Amino acid sequence: MKNLKRNTARFFERNRNKGIPKLLTILAIARVVLFIVINMDQSRLLYSLLVFDPEKIMHWQLWRLISFVLLPDSGSIIGFLLSVIFYIFLGRMLESSLGTLRFNVYFFFSVLLLDAVTLLIYAIEPVAGFACSYALPLMLDYSLLFAFAVRFGETSVYLFFILPLKMKYLAWIDLFMLIMYAVSAPGLAKLLPLFALLPCVLFFFSELPALLPSFMQRKPYRTPRRQVIDSTGYSERPAKKAAKKEIPLYHQKCTICGRTDLDSPDLEFRYCSKCRGYHCYCMDHISNHPHILDEE
Repeated sequence: MKNLKRNTARFFERNRNKGIPKLLTILAIARVVLFIVINMDQSRLLYSLLVFDPEKIMHWQLWRLISFVLLPDSGSIIGFLLSVIFYIFLGRMLESSLGTLRFNVYFFFSVLLLDAVTLLIYAIEPVAGFACSYALPLMLDYSLLFAFAVRFGETSVYLFFILPLKMKYLAWIDLFMLIMYAVSAPGLAKLLPLFALLPCVLFFFSELPALLPSFMQRKPYRTPRRQVIDSTGYSERPAKKAAKKEIPLYHQKCTICGRTDLDSPDLEFRYCSKCRGYHCYCMDHISNHPHILDEE
C-alpha cells in the first residue's frame, strides 16, 4: 500500500501540468454565459437539454452526465456572481496546490461517482433518484469545498464581505447542512451526502485531521527532561553537551536559493518537469533556472 501511494504521488508530480488547466475558471465562465442565455430563453429549452435527468440518460442522452456542471445556480444575481468569484478562487488555489492533473482527476472522479450513485438510486427507487438529480450540482460544490478546506483550512474568507471565517469552520457548517439534507431527503437519497464526501476522504485521508479545531488536534509528544540527583538528594541540571542540534526535516527545498517550506511556510514550491530527476524550486525560480539534464 505504501509503494502504491508513493508511486501514485510520483506519477501526479511528474505529470502535474498535464490535463485541463484552469478547469473551474472555464466552468465559471460557461455558467455566466448560460445564466444570461437561460434567463433570456422563456421556453427554457436549453436548460431542459443540459439538466441531469435519470430517465432520459437511460435513453442514451449521455451528455447529461457532464452537462449539469455547466448549469448556473438559481437565485439572485448577486448571489450567483459571488459564487462564480469564489469558484474561480477555489479552482485556482486547488490547482496550484494539487497540480493540474490531480485536480482534474479529483473533479471528474467526484462527478462520475455522483452520477453513478444517482443512477443506481433511481434504478432502485425512482422518486429518490429524481431528488438526487436536483441536488447533484450542490453536492459537487460541497465536494470541492471540502477539498479546499482540507488543503487551506486556516485560510479566512469573508461571509457577505463582513464576517471573517476560517475555511475549516465553514466546512463544519457545510457538514451540518449535509446532515440536514440527509435527514429531510426521501428514501435512499439520504445516502448522497456520504458519496459527496467520499472523494475528499479517498484523496486526502491523511490530511483530514486539519479540519479539527486546534484543541482537538494531536500535539507532538515531548520527551521529559532528565534530571541528575546527587548524594544529598538535590536535583541538578545535567551539564550541557556540545552536541549538534537536530535539524527538523523539511519537505521541499529550492534547488537554487535553498529556501525550504520550514523557514518560508507561505512560499509555494513546485517540481520542474524538464529537469532530470526530482528537483524542487520555489515560485521565484521555477520559471527562471537552468535545467538539470544530468542527475550526476
